[in-house]
Amino acid sequence: MMEEMEYLRLPPILAKQVQHPEEYIRKNDPKEPVRRIFKNVPISQDERKLLQQLKDNLAAYKIEINPDSQTDEVLLRYLYANNFNIENTKDMLRSHLSWLREPKNYEFDQDVLDIYNKGIVYILGRDKQYRPTLIINCDQITTVNVELLKRALSILCIIMEDYCFFDGKIENWNIIIDLKEKCVLNVKLQEYYSLFQLMYQNFPCTVDKIFILHPSLSIQLGWAEFLEHVFNKKKIIIVSDINQFKKYYEPTQLERKYGGRIEVKKYFPPLNTIPEGKQLTEPLKLLESMNQQQQQQIQIQTKQSIQAQNTFQETVTKQVQPTETLKMTKSKIERDFSVYPQQEVNDFKVYRPTEISKEPIKNISKYNRLTQAEIMKKEYEFQVQQTILQQKQAEVMKSYKYKQSQMIFEGNEQDEILSEQIRTQTVKPQSVQGQPQNAKGRLTAEQAEEDNAACIIF
Repeated sequence: MMEEMEYLRLPPILAKQVQHPEEYIRKNDPKEPVRRIFKNVPISQDERKLLQQLKDNLAAYKIEINPDSQTDEVLLRYLYANNFNIENTKDMLRSHLSWLREPKNYEFDQDVLDIYNKGIVYILGRDKQYRPTLIINCDQITTVNVELLKRALSILCIIMEDYCFFDGKIENWNIIIDLKEKCVLNVKLQEYYSLFQLMYQNFPCTVDKIFILHPSLSIQLGWAEFLEHVFNKKKIIIVSDINQFKKYYEPTQLERKYGGRIEVKKYFPPLNTIPEGKQLTEPLKLLESMNQQQQQQIQIQTKQSIQAQNTFQETVTKQVQPTETLKMTKSKIERDFSVYPQQEVNDFKVYRPTEISKEPIKNISKYNRLTQAEIMKKEYEFQVQQTILQQKQAEVMKSYKYKQSQMIFEGNEQDEILSEQIRTQTVKPQSVQGQPQNAKGRLTAEQAEEDNAACIIF
């Protein structure tokens, strides 16, 4: 029978989408530690120390466990269920091992099937985090023997744990207790205490939420108070309006009577509300494949863009000299004047790259289909050449002024005579006439030459 439940497994592509916050997986509260996910997640050093203490205690009392069944993750569940009390955990494990040794406790037969067919207990739907849901319908609960009901409930819990969970993602289930006014008044809650104690003892730390609904608030509160003896009261939610389920469930995962869209015709075997057929899995796999390809393409483009920028910047850095080395020497200026007409030097046409200065890179039609990396490269090249152009223009202008001043100086005979007089220290430069003289009554030849050069050039 169990082998036929493989269809209930959740497709991995959906399970991997579930992301739990750290507080959901494990909450370090000294007064009330909580852990909901135990498999495929790290076990802390403190937890391992407690696990070793528990194993030593079990060995001391000669309580044998099967390492394949009672793994560290399973033992850790029992520790959390007992708030790390080693003695209580040992007693609880002893009872659980005794329950496992009796196959009759979870034997499937016609009596159990009859309970399922009546819809008293059944599995249906998953919440928004794909946790399965166990529904207990109290409409006919008073007509069923409690021990038989415990056996039916045990089988469903085993099915959910073995086929509806997904290690590291989905390791809890929800319970919907649908109370009926006509039967609840006759229910003795203490008779059903063992029903929920069974779940707590053999499937610890698996219940995420318990929804109690119908009919009156006073009866709901009575059940809530009753369940608090077994489960944490924070897990119990009183449902006064079925619209409250919208917060936790999609309509495709609930029966119509709970505000959903499912119309149940047969309660067992459980209905798979998320089938693994091609209608569901193939589009999802295709979508996941497309997303992965898109992300890979973006990563490749980004990597290429960065590499192109780095390579180009390195090339430019090697080729372009610093500003100090770009200054033109006197011989270079004379060579430029001898090769190019003076008018072109004045307009700086010699140093203007026509293919760059025509229009900005972005407006050139041939670059419309370039990648972003290539466009950035062109723009960077344009900025580099513009900088070099400005430096060369400034140097040419400075050189040109210097050349012109030299030409005026050399073409003026009076200036030449004056320069010769200054060199021979016979005449004071005009810039210092009328100024107080030094101890010898005149400037030195070196000072006069500097002063005269300053007057003429500037």
